[in-house]
Formats: sequence, C-alpha cells, structure tokens
Amino acid sequence: RELAEAHLEARVGLAPRADLAILASQVADPVRVLDLPPDQGEGLQALRELPLSVLTDKADLLRLLGLWGVRTLGQLADLPREAVARRLGAE
Repeated sequence: RELAEAHLEARVGLAPRADLAILASQVADPVRVLDLPPDQGEGLQALRELPLSVLTDKADLLRLLGLWGVRTLGQLADLPREAVARRLGAE
C-alpha cells in the first residue's frame, strides 16, 4: 500500500534459490511463487513457461529466437545445446 501511495510498483518473486526468485520476479504480477525445485513437476513447468525476456533484453537476440519459434525458457531448453552455441556464438 505504501509503495502504491508513492506511485511505485513492486514485483516479488519467491523461490527455493535466489536465481530462480529473480526469474520469478521478472514475471510477477505482483507476486510469483516457484514453490518446487526446478526439476520437479510444477516448478519445472513454471520455469519452462517464462518468456525469454527474463534472461535478456537484447531485442536482436529475442527477435532471432522468435524467428526460430523460441519464445519461452522451455522452448530454448529443448533445443540442442551444441547447435544453439554454434549458431549464436558467445551470445
């Protein structure tokens, strides 16, 4: 309430690990909870559904991956790692 009165917006991500909480906060509205380890059931599915924009704000990279039909973390994770590295290089 105090943040709203100050015309500030808060987004909160909660997860078992800090890196996952940061990802959750990127898509919170205003709160997103990833309550299971990322390798189990719903926790994994919640991560897979996050948009790629939680990892980068590089428009060219997001546009390229979008042309490949890749818009979520899950779709990116499903790609062959070596092939992606070969095509994107350091990115």
